[in-house]
Amino acid sequence: MSLSVPSPNDITAKNALYITLQFIYEDNGKNKYHWSLFHTANEPPKGNMFHATDTNRKPLDLYTETRPIRDPVLSRSMVVALMVAQPVTWEQVSFCAKSVRLMNPKYLPLGEPRWTCRVWVKEVIKALQKSNYISLPESVKDVDDIERACQLLADLHINFQGDARVFNDPGWLAVSAANQMPGSGAPDRRDVPRSMETDGSRSRYWGPKAMDTDAHGKRDVFGSRPMDIDSPYYGPKPMNTGF
Repeated sequence: MSLSVPSPNDITAKNALYITLQFIYEDNGKNKYHWSLFHTANEPPKGNMFHATDTNRKPLDLYTETRPIRDPVLSRSMVVALMVAQPVTWEQVSFCAKSVRLMNPKYLPLGEPRWTCRVWVKEVIKALQKSNYISLPESVKDVDDIERACQLLADLHINFQGDARVFNDPGWLAVSAANQMPGSGAPDRRDVPRSMETDGSRSRYWGPKAMDTDAHGKRDVFGSRPMDIDSPYYGPKPMNTGF
């Protein structure tokens, strides 16, 4: 089975949940992303963004935030939006998001050194599945498979930063992420559908202005401190998440 083909940049699924990845920086050859959940209602691409952030706090002092977004792919840092479940209601997502004991070390998943936006997204997905609000393909063994698939697709589409690729069905989940990774019988770039190639023919967006993304016409949020992902970032500018 091949990976589902993305649409250029239109979120079209109603009452659906997407995982979104925004490029932040590169660390030792690995792309680092800010992970969020985006829920649509009846008028996509409008919806609500759920994420764990440390904006205006010290690095990795995370709290959850939900905000209305006019169209997340307008973010100049967005790389991919991956639909993970449909249908699912705002109330179900909100309930499970609130159920995650963010920053409580007793509830940190095994194998994770600290709470991050990525870890929080995975825990919300687990809560939704445990509550039978969503179902995942049998080929997906756990949320780690989802994480690997998200990372792979974001890396494949990194040159579309600011012109995000959107997967409007969960077909990308049907391919076990473990079988996509190098050394695990994974397809290499020669096996990736041509429409998914990111050969540099599409340039990243480096516009002079922050993109307008929320429902109230506000521009990107620039907190007083960088938004952390998995490890402290000490770059010269606050991290722009695009929201």
